[in-house]
Amino acid sequence: MIWRQVSEYSTLEKKASICVQAVQDMMEKGIEYQDMTLLVSEHKMGLACVKRLKLEGVLKEKEVTHVFGEDWQESKIRKEYFNPGDDKLKCSTIHSFKGWESSYIVINIDRADAPEELAAIYVALSRLKRREKGEKGSHLTVICSTPELKEFGETWPIYELRDDR
Repeated sequence: MIWRQVSEYSTLEKKASICVQAVQDMMEKGIEYQDMTLLVSEHKMGLACVKRLKLEGVLKEKEVTHVFGEDWQESKIRKEYFNPGDDKLKCSTIHSFKGWESSYIVINIDRADAPEELAAIYVALSRLKRREKGEKGSHLTVICSTPELKEFGETWPIYELRDDR
């Protein structure tokens, strides 16, 4: 479990870059991208992450399945065809991923001021499926830019404070 606390003033592009780096970190540990899930709270962050994955050459279009679109119609179509069982990296909003699980998750947290947002964060954290260490274990990385959760993050086994504006 890794908690990366980043500046609340980080740009969307910077936060997306940090999320993509977390995906790359898991790949360097031998985890296949097909087994990973990237969860975000908002579509604009998800779209930025998907674009960054492709821009940095981490993954190609056919290696990522996601629910994000440039408009609501594209998002609706993508959500209809989204399948967590696909042999691709899964990128989704926390709400769209309710009821599903993954053993390797990167979660981006941008807000935690309302009870509904805290409930969504709990849902995201509870999507982790336990795997035994012999099977590479389970991995969870949180990229958090909300100062309200900094103290909670400090209780995690690995806590990193980053000021990447």
